Amino acid sequence: MSVSVLAGSNFDGMLLATLLRGEQERNEVEVRVVSGLTSGYSVARTFLAVQRVPVAVVIDADSPEPEVALERKRRAEEVLGDAAGGVPYRVIVAMPEWEVLFFERPGLLRRVFGEVDGHVMDLARLSPSRAIARLAPGEPPESARFRLLRAMDADDIQALREMEPIRDLLHFIESAHESSKHPAVSEV
Repeated sequence: MSVSVLAGSNFDGMLLATLLRGEQERNEVEVRVVSGLTSGYSVARTFLAVQRVPVAVVIDADSPEPEVALERKRRAEEVLGDAAGGVPYRVIVAMPEWEVLFFERPGLLRRVFGEVDGHVMDLARLSPSRAIARLAPGEPPESARFRLLRAMDADDIQALREMEPIRDLLHFIESAHESSKHPAVSEV
C-alpha cells in the first residue's frame, strides 16, 4: 500500500519527490500537490475515509515560532483525525517553511548563488523564501528555488533526508508500510 504525501505547492511537491525518489520507485509513496490548505485537508480526508490510504500532510508553519507550528499541526490533526478511522496519518510541519532545509546545506547554497553572508542566514530562520530571494535578486523566487532543487547532489539529498522534518516523514512511511504488512486481527 502506497502512502500519499500531500504537499501544498508545486515547489514543496518537487522537493519531497526529490527527497523521496527511492520510496517512489519502490511504490511506497506517492507525492501529490494539492493547492490550498482546505483542499488539501479535503483530499486527505477522502484518502483516509474512502480509499483507506495512509496519508502524510506536509505544511509550512509560516512562522519561526514553535507555538504557531504546534497549533497548525494540532488543527490539522483535528480535521483529519475523525476521518482516519484507524488508517495511519501524520501532519508534518516545517518551521518556518520547507525552504529552510536548503540553509542546512550552505555548500549547496554557495554552489548555486556564490557566497552567502550571515545576514541572509539570519533571515532564513525567519523566512527562508525571502532569504532565497535575497540570494537571487531580480530572479523570480520560484526559479531560484528550482535552481536549488536541480543543483542537489546525492550527498545533499542524503543529508536532508536525515534532518527533521524529513526524518519524521520517512519514519511515518516506514511505520505505515509495516502496519499494512501486519493488519490488525479482529474477532467476530
